[in-house]
Amino acid sequence: MNRPSRAAYEEKAYRDVWDGGPYTSFDMLSYLIGKIQGPSEEEKMQKFLLNPGILQTISEKELNRDWKEGVLDPLFAGRTGLCTSFAIKVVNVLMKQASNYDFVFFDLGTHRLAECQNSKTVIDSSVRSPGILLSVTRNKWEIRPRSQRGGKLPVRSHIAENQDAINPMQAGDALIRCLKELIRLSQTPDWSFLCFFRGHTIPDDIPTFDGMIRWLPWKKAIVLSWRTPGETRETLIRFGGGTEETNQTCLNEFETFLRQGRRGFDRSDQFECVAEWHYKLWEVAINEGVWGLPVKPEKVRRSRPRLPPSRTTTGLATIHVSNIRDARTMHQNMQSALITLKRQQQTRLLGKIPHNLSRPSPMKNRAVPNYLSTINNPGSRARVLQSFSEHVKCK
Repeated sequence: MNRPSRAAYEEKAYRDVWDGGPYTSFDMLSYLIGKIQGPSEEEKMQKFLLNPGILQTISEKELNRDWKEGVLDPLFAGRTGLCTSFAIKVVNVLMKQASNYDFVFFDLGTHRLAECQNSKTVIDSSVRSPGILLSVTRNKWEIRPRSQRGGKLPVRSHIAENQDAINPMQAGDALIRCLKELIRLSQTPDWSFLCFFRGHTIPDDIPTFDGMIRWLPWKKAIVLSWRTPGETRETLIRFGGGTEETNQTCLNEFETFLRQGRRGFDRSDQFECVAEWHYKLWEVAINEGVWGLPVKPEKVRRSRPRLPPSRTTTGLATIHVSNIRDARTMHQNMQSALITLKRQQQTRLLGKIPHNLSRPSPMKNRAVPNYLSTINNPGSRARVLQSFSEHVKCK
């Protein structure tokens, strides 16, 4: 019997970790809250909910000591984790199967990944498949998914947000940097800690996400969100001023959200690994001296543009890893604007619209030039400018 290839091992390890649990910061936050001074877990949670910035009291020295003593091992040994835990988990699986792997880790500022030095295989949770490093500079990384099974996946370009992104590090250093980033972000008013469910769709077999829980501690709220064709739906749960009845209504909404997985995988199953901590934090939050009972949940629907067709998503795109959704939306808006300009040019040249200088252009005073500020590639910027100037000449 033929043994599976090295690529097949890597693909299976990546897929098993992807499907095995959610993308979440809950476990890391549970660890950090445990470092707060206090006689009990409940009191530590109270201090955090009343002042999320209290995490700033945790020192890097404590994190380093806990790594050496194995205290941080559960952050990548279980079913959950962020990009750093994901990479460490996949690497650990592969190292058990073959001894000739030589993985190192890189910190891009808001994202971390692993690369095998001898094969150039990249383990990056945002690529959704084992990847191949195409190019790397001090501030930009381009990674191509090695497997296109289950649909075409785009080449991922990361913009590094720190100066030492090209310097390799060990797993422990990468994990500590991830924890330090959480500590830093905990001071910002819009900060949230999340649980994002993921898996492979049925029957398409495409790696994707489906449904997210976000705690917003500074705003004393929880947001449940999921996507349907053409829109994003949200349930907003605000704490304070509610009753036992509205609290139960919110809990029922939460349970309904967990049962309504729409992409072929089970949110409830993935949530089990963080459920105990989540509900314990909820119980502390509803205390009168903390946040108080939640009011009746609010339902919100937000329309969103569809993603570009598959033929346009296979090219290179510059994406800030901290805000992929906005980058995709901007890409779609720019594509639509350029298509509109091209059609108007063709229509005028064919004489189907009377040449009327007094008629205002449909694109006049629109925000097309503003998209230029989001394009890092000088060639792309020049092409957009040329298209816009040609449109002006046609009027």
